Amino acid sequence: APFSSPWHKVPSQGCSNGCNIRTENILATQPCEDQTRGDVWKEFRDGYAAALSEFYGTNVSKVVIWPTASDILRQLEVTGCSGLNLPELQLEVISQTPWCQGHDRLFRPLAWLCPRSCGCVENP
Repeated sequence: APFSSPWHKVPSQGCSNGCNIRTENILATQPCEDQTRGDVWKEFRDGYAAALSEFYGTNVSKVVIWPTASDILRQLEVTGCSGLNLPELQLEVISQTPWCQGHDRLFRPLAWLCPRSCGCVENP
């Protein structure tokens, strides 16, 4: 589903290319509007530590940068997609990956949830 939590929604984590193509086709028919805050953002936040811990093979909540990383996610949960326009919230700091671009082995781009905030502009 295109509007679900992006954790593990990448081919290297088992999301098939066919699944991604179907999702991209669905997204192509959607307006260039950000999704509102809600269950997806809660699911995204709740899965953050587990997804990164599994990926890196260590409990990321014990690393030095964790307070900064978790604070960014808390702020994004409050601001929703519009927070991605703030420079201090644009980067997943543990993997050093821009949220809007995604990480090809960890999470799909947040542009799927936040197309407008990630730069989508509809054709007039």
